[in-house]
Amino acid sequence: GFDTFTGLPEAWVEFSRITHSGGFDTGGQPPRSNDARISFVKGLFQEALPGFLQGFKSAGHLLIHNDSDLYSSTLFVLTSMNEYIPAGSIVVFDEFYSVFHEFRALDDYCAAYRRRYSVLGATEGYLQVAIRIE
Repeated sequence: GFDTFTGLPEAWVEFSRITHSGGFDTGGQPPRSNDARISFVKGLFQEALPGFLQGFKSAGHLLIHNDSDLYSSTLFVLTSMNEYIPAGSIVVFDEFYSVFHEFRALDDYCAAYRRRYSVLGATEGYLQVAIRIE
């Protein structure tokens, strides 16, 4: 899991609410887990993801759970991981309903990289959405 654990780096403006910069701060502390399959990387995606990807080897399709919230973060993650996301990979978006953020970032990513996707499932109101990259 990638996170700053110090809150949002910028305000997250939605239709009817604003979560200010620093919202969701956990005091810099990641969650505790006894599951050896779970690890956390602290830092902004723009700082932490490139180093992680240098040593990353994909063994096929990926399942990516994107809870980036912000347009800038989501677009950075998708564009940085493009070469690692083969057709058939699944991406789950946690705040897809906001047309200003995760939805818009996916749309811009697909336009720029000529990628297509199909929706596998969604919660009511498209709050969370699972897609398959084609």
